[in-house]
Amino acid sequence: MLFRGLFGDSTDGSPEERLTVELARIQTERQEKQSAGVYLIFEGSDEIDPPDFKTRKDRDGFAVSLDDVPKGELRKPFKASIECVLVGAALGLPTQADKKLEEIGSVLYLVDPDKGIPIYPFNFEAGRVGAYVSSPIGEEFAAEVAALAAPLAAAPALERPVRLLLSSLQAGMDSLPAFISAWSALEIFVNATFKSLYERQWFAVMEQGAPESSTPIFERLKDVMKDKYRIVDKFLVISAILDPDEANDDVKSFKSLKEIRDNMFHKFDSIPNHLPVENVQALFIKFLKLHLQGITTEGA
Repeated sequence: MLFRGLFGDSTDGSPEERLTVELARIQTERQEKQSAGVYLIFEGSDEIDPPDFKTRKDRDGFAVSLDDVPKGELRKPFKASIECVLVGAALGLPTQADKKLEEIGSVLYLVDPDKGIPIYPFNFEAGRVGAYVSSPIGEEFAAEVAALAAPLAAAPALERPVRLLLSSLQAGMDSLPAFISAWSALEIFVNATFKSLYERQWFAVMEQGAPESSTPIFERLKDVMKDKYRIVDKFLVISAILDPDEANDDVKSFKSLKEIRDNMFHKFDSIPNHLPVENVQALFIKFLKLHLQGITTEGA
């Protein structure tokens, strides 16, 4: 797009004027394609060693370069932060909202430390132009996203389920890999949080009101049950702690989803015509959000 504007066939106007026309065309085209929704614009910056430019061309207010810039390596430091914010946004949206994710575009540029102008590598893209015409997000929603993303970023054990959830939410993904990714995310979450937090909390609940003399019984129970919990048992404990009023219904949903997963992987049944992808996504999103809110409350 940038080079088409600067070095296109058009003979009308200066390179800067041709670029302005090309930018306007790209903006109009992308605005027509984008539907209403929540748009996330992520901006990050870092310092790198100055590249050894061999094919750089300076224009009025910016520069372009044909030199190879390791964009993948430069984007790596921001990947985890982007994932946490994306999941925070998914958790903050209303339950019935469409949570499909689609990357509109991205742009990476360098800044000349002496001139203060941006330097665009060859494969420059227009970026998230569509975001500028979307409806504004309320401050309350933005604050909730930030509040959820912060504890998520501080929980390395949730890194893998978060990435699996994001994979499942990608627009255009087939239902089978989307279902598998979402279920795997939920299963990893249940196993990880039960072991690190909710098993201990559940025994604390059971011990409340029990006579002190019963302590050896609980200790014996912990020892006997070690590594003997089924995944459904763990989810039952987690749901009973985080949402006791809806625990029965949530456990039924969990069992139903697990049965579909087991039939595909263990019994080699044919894949159902309609996989409940949204159901497993919604169940994981619900308990991930409750978990993060509980962590935030305890830390307050």
